[in-house]
Amino acid sequence: MFVTVVPLLLTALYVGMVVALEYLSPSECLDELCQSEAVDNTILNWASDFFLAFWIFIFALQLSYYKDVHKSAIVSQIFMGGAFVVAGVGNLLYPNSGIDDNHGMLGYWIVSMMFSVFFTISGLGMAYFALSASETMSLSVLSCAFLLVLSLSGFLTGSIWCATEPDLQVDEVVDNSEPKDEIHLCFPIMNYSVTAMNFTYALLWVPVGILLRAASKQRPMIILGLPTPIAAIVAMVTQFTVCFMFLVVFFLVDLIYPKKVYYDIWNAIYGTVIYHWAMLMTLYCLHNLSYGLQLRCDDVLRCDDVCDEGPSPLSWEWWVTMVAGAVQEPKQKTTNKKEKEKERKEFDEEIDTDSSPDDSPSNSSRYSSRNFKSHDEGPFPLSWEWWVTMVAGAV
Repeated sequence: MFVTVVPLLLTALYVGMVVALEYLSPSECLDELCQSEAVDNTILNWASDFFLAFWIFIFALQLSYYKDVHKSAIVSQIFMGGAFVVAGVGNLLYPNSGIDDNHGMLGYWIVSMMFSVFFTISGLGMAYFALSASETMSLSVLSCAFLLVLSLSGFLTGSIWCATEPDLQVDEVVDNSEPKDEIHLCFPIMNYSVTAMNFTYALLWVPVGILLRAASKQRPMIILGLPTPIAAIVAMVTQFTVCFMFLVVFFLVDLIYPKKVYYDIWNAIYGTVIYHWAMLMTLYCLHNLSYGLQLRCDDVLRCDDVCDEGPSPLSWEWWVTMVAGAVQEPKQKTTNKKEKEKERKEFDEEIDTDSSPDDSPSNSSRYSSRNFKSHDEGPFPLSWEWWVTMVAGAV
């Protein structure tokens, strides 16, 4: 049984934001009619997008300070953060998708395309990180990555098709149109493709999680209280329970039940909160795995010495070492006259030993090196310590 403080702290911050939004903004949406057009543009939804993007960027920024961290893991975090920023902007500014009445806003389609591209790049970066960290070429990872790219191509095809149809575009919010039975083909292509992307990303985490867990078991580490082998399992479980697979299940519910029932269920169980929290925990686990599975050194002995002697990254001992290293230790000054006389006597003996009748270059160089060594041990000339030493010697 392990207890880690950081996931609990992130959960507390997110729950606090949700509670604050519930009290400060009693209305569910900025506009009265904001639950149509298959776009969840509630205040809670796009605020959660921005909250999640902020912490993802913090994870990526922290990883970037370490040169031994896989760059693919940092790229995965950065693009996933960018995807949620774009998603938040899209849900905030463009509440029309046209999925019901064949009238959508061009801005919504543009930000949706940006989200899908960033999302796919993040998934591919995560897959490459798993392959490089485990040093294994997995066919299942490559197959899931190919399916993710294939789903992206379908979504881009539908989005570009809708964006280039003048009859489908509107310049302002249109929620008063009655749903039509005949919907343009580009809208179902977009709808099914984004569901395929959600399913493929959750499916990708199965082989990725297995590879990362196997790699982390070879050299297990505890990062911020969370063991790296368990982090891989937590990420897989969240993806297949309350994250992207959660969205796939609700898509199937939307096909079976009327749209009003879908939104009632989604809002009643706080689907937005559950989904964003699960994604936050997944990327936190990926952040920890990125620390634990760093690049291997070329020299195995040197790598073992470095890894075994130092504390685990971001552990309690690591923070204490960092703080202690930042505080400069005061220089010890020799105050005992006997010790000073002893050092001077040893120095004179070394000079006498190196001296010879013929002034050869070798002896001269040895004398110079020892002379400079002696000067290096003292304070630098005309420095603050030098002046203090001169004044103290004169007294």
